[in-house]
Amino acid sequence: MKMPYAQYLKIETSAGGVTASPRAFIRACRCRLSATGRGRGCREQRHRWMRDGLRRLTSERSYFQRVMRP
Repeated sequence: MKMPYAQYLKIETSAGGVTASPRAFIRACRCRLSATGRGRGCREQRHRWMRDGLRRLTSERSYFQRVMRP
């Protein structure tokens, strides 16, 4: 399951921005899930969704570091 970019931006902002740790990002993801989404039945989909967001966070962070490097 892919995480839409707008949703990623909301989660990234609540987690602390581009420099947020993966742990903070996962916590922010879990806050946005419904009770059904947190359940055991949606575990695989939830993990795919979070992994997609974490991949995006990593790529955004590397871009940010390249741009901000003096």
